[in-house]
Amino acid sequence: MPIPSPNEALSRLREGNFRYKQGSAAGSRLAEADGTFKDLSAGQEPFAAVLGCADSRVPVEVVFDQGAGQLFVVRVAGNVPTLSPRGSLEFAVEELGVPLILVLGHTRCGAVAATLGAPGADGRTPTPGLAAITDRISAALAGVAPLTSPPGPAEIDRAARLNVEASCRALMEESEVLGAKVRAGQLRIVGAVYHLHTGVVEFLEGISAES
Repeated sequence: MPIPSPNEALSRLREGNFRYKQGSAAGSRLAEADGTFKDLSAGQEPFAAVLGCADSRVPVEVVFDQGAGQLFVVRVAGNVPTLSPRGSLEFAVEELGVPLILVLGHTRCGAVAATLGAPGADGRTPTPGLAAITDRISAALAGVAPLTSPPGPAEIDRAARLNVEASCRALMEESEVLGAKVRAGQLRIVGAVYHLHTGVVEFLEGISAES
C-alpha cells in the first residue's frame, strides 16, 4: 500500500473521528474472517503514529475508527515525549515510513491535574517514573499559573492543551530524526485534544511543527 502524504494521513484521522462521533464506526471492528490477521502477521504499514495519554477513557484506535495495523500507538500518562516514547516514534518514522505523528491529549487529564495539584492528588512524593512525567508537564506549564487554586476543570483543560503544544515542539526540537523529517516535508507533527464529554477530537493545526 502506498505511503500517504502527511495531509492525507491527517484527513483519514479526521474522517475516522467523524464516523466515531456519528455512531457509524466500522473500521475498528476487526473480523477474523476477512483475512486481516493473516495479512498482519507478515508485517505492518501504519499510516500514522499517535502519542496519546494512557487514560482508559481514550482508546485511540476506537476514537479514530481504525483497525489493527493502521495506527502505531504510543501511550503514556500525560502524552509526554520522554525518552522511550520518543524512541518508539522515531522507529515508526524511520523504519515504517509513518508520515504523521499526532500528539493526542484530552480534557480532564489526570496527569495534568496531578501536576497542578488539583483535588485528588494525595501529596505523596512521586516515584521516579511518575516524576519524569510530571516534571515534563511542569516544564510545559512554566509561567502559566492556573486562574484558581486549586485549579478547576477549565484550568486543567487549558493546561492539557498547552501540554500538547509543548510535546509537539519537544518532538521536533529534541529528536534529530524527527526534526530532519519535518524540515524535509516528509513528516508532520500535529497536536489534538480529545473531548471526553463529546467524543470529538479537536485538531490544533495552528501549532503543527512543519518547519
